[in-house]
Amino acid sequence: MRGETSVGSTGLDQARLDQEHELQRVEAALKRLDHGRFGHCLYCGDQIGLGRLKSDPAVESCDTCEEDEPGSPGPS
Repeated sequence: MRGETSVGSTGLDQARLDQEHELQRVEAALKRLDHGRFGHCLYCGDQIGLGRLKSDPAVESCDTCEEDEPGSPGPS
């Protein structure tokens, strides 16, 4: 029916948003790589641990800054 959002389309919309967000994270990581900043925390400049980078190559923060960020779920 017109004007109604189905649960299926809402799920697809969310999946599309999630994919776009992940693509933005990867593109930002590639820019950091191009500028010699890959693997360094965006907030404090310290190196991000190898295990953290292996787990999520697009990660932007070190463990310490991730823990300090309000509302953060903690280190990934």
